[in-house]
Amino acid sequence: MNSIRYNFSAFVFCIFAFLNYAAAKDNHFITVAKDGSGDFKTITEAINSLPMFNYERVVIYIKNGVYNEKIRITQDYVTLKGESEDSTIIEYNQLRTDWIAHKDAIGPAVINIHADDIILESLTYNA
Repeated sequence: MNSIRYNFSAFVFCIFAFLNYAAAKDNHFITVAKDGSGDFKTITEAINSLPMFNYERVVIYIKNGVYNEKIRITQDYVTLKGESEDSTIIEYNQLRTDWIAHKDAIGPAVINIHADDIILESLTYNA
């Protein structure tokens, strides 16, 4: 009888350990690296992986590099955190007149924010 209790307790412990591990991996911290060493290679891929209705803070950690992309953030509670302000650069070269002539769904800026509680930290963005 004690053996059954011990096995059941061990089983319950394993289930809780797995659930805690799964919750920790539940997209609250995402790494972007151009070299493929992170969860995603582009910031856009990382943002697109988030649920539409996000109720908890998600940190997208961006490793050093020059990311040539235009970003649209529509989910709330997102932090874009660069590895270093001088070496984490988001840039996209597009004249405003070109965007007006050929509008896209992303928006005219390098970082287009359509959400609440967004934090941009330790990164540089250039137009």
